[in-house]
Amino acid sequence: ESLDYSIIRDKRILIVDDNAINRFYFMSILKKAGAAVDEALNGKEALFHADSVRYDVILMDLNMPDFDGFLLTQIIRSSHNPNNRTLIAALSAHAYRDHIKMCREAGMDDFIAKPVEREHFLSMICSLLKSKNRDLETD
Repeated sequence: ESLDYSIIRDKRILIVDDNAINRFYFMSILKKAGAAVDEALNGKEALFHADSVRYDVILMDLNMPDFDGFLLTQIIRSSHNPNNRTLIAALSAHAYRDHIKMCREAGMDDFIAKPVEREHFLSMICSLLKSKNRDLETD
């Protein structure tokens, strides 16, 4: 029984991760689900994308060589780029309670612990998008 991931179809998603294998893994899952996916391998690239493209979701690795995901999220949230209210989810192998709290404080909407298998990953993205839709209905 296949779950319904149709909400992902045609969504624009940015994956920010310095690990090529992680990027490839997440990109292939999201593309198969019908999303339009861009990738950034560091904070500078991520900011370049965030300044020029309006995304539905940004998936943010926390540990990167130039900016960490916390700082990057704060920059995106506090600037006048098209993504200052975009859904941002942390991608991290460190699912400690204080990490998750730091993500929320930095302005992230959700936390996805790595490694994550396909079904769980897709259902988390779906529930993120659905929560955004509910927010828009109540705005």
